[in-house]
Formats: sequence, structure tokens, C-alpha cells
Amino acid sequence: MRWIVLLLSTASLAACMSVPVPASRQETRLWQRLDGQRSAGNPDLEQQFMVSRNECTASRPDANPDDPVFMRCMNSKGYKFAEPPR
Repeated sequence: MRWIVLLLSTASLAACMSVPVPASRQETRLWQRLDGQRSAGNPDLEQQFMVSRNECTASRPDANPDDPVFMRCMNSKGYKFAEPPR
């Protein structure tokens, strides 16, 4: 009986690990500047972000924030992808 419970528990946890991030959660994550400056409301920094993002997606149009190549590119341009404080 213990083995059945253990097997079911393990299968349940394995299933949880393979579930993709829901779209609603992805929408709550955002890019943060590594230098700590706030882009919102600053047209120059917003433009700089758009240029950086476009450069990083130029060769990978289907890239998303979880794509490791896209993440490295954005990191090299001074951004990190994170969840906002709650």
C-alpha cells in the first residue's frame, strides 16, 4: 500500500514539473534593468529597451522570455526577466 501511495505521489510531482508557465503568470513577469533605472515613463529608456528586444528577436522571431538564447542576449544588453514584487 505504501508503494502505491509513493508511486502516485511521485507521478503527481513529475506532472507538475512538466506543466508550462500559464499565460496569466507570464504576463505578470517583466524585464528589469540591471542598472536599477526605471524605464516606465522615460521615453529614452523605453526606446532603448525596444531596440534591445528587437535586436535579440531579429534572428529568433518566435523567441519568448524563457528561451535561453534570448535571455542571454537580453542579459548582455543589461536586462533580466523577473516577477514583480507582490
